[in-house]
Amino acid sequence: MTGGSTVTEKVKLAWVAGEAQPALAELMHELAEALTATGSYLTATTRMLDAAGDPPEERLKETLQKCMAQFARATEAVRQLRDALSEGR
Repeated sequence: MTGGSTVTEKVKLAWVAGEAQPALAELMHELAEALTATGSYLTATTRMLDAAGDPPEERLKETLQKCMAQFARATEAVRQLRDALSEGR
């Protein structure tokens, strides 16, 4: 995530100010970006596996590691949203 404060902090502050929509929009952007990257990495991996011959093991490993990093990014964004919403009640 970018910036100095976490998305959870931004959502909490926005909730208090009655302006949750921009904070939630930022979170949705973060999720969409991470999920798009994950799909791209999975597509690249599938293409490497489908290609004629043996795909380089290191390239596959690197691509799968990038995919897992984006999955972790999306999972963290969901966790932060859940925490922010449960604390906002």
